[in-house]
Amino acid sequence: MDAKLDKHITWHCARHSFSVLLQQKGVDIATIASILGHTSSKYVHDTYKRYIKIDAEEAIQKLPF
Repeated sequence: MDAKLDKHITWHCARHSFSVLLQQKGVDIATIASILGHTSSKYVHDTYKRYIKIDAEEAIQKLPF
């Protein structure tokens, strides 16, 4: 209410956002899985990883030249 959001935010939505934001900050998937209470990182990888858009140009710049 304080944020003036009109959308109903579910626990799943909150967990999803939490996972994606941590991944964008470079936190490894195993750590995120542990924080979320999963016994393996497979669920986090399969469920949340597909929502992370990779900047191809930025990724290429990481290659050693």
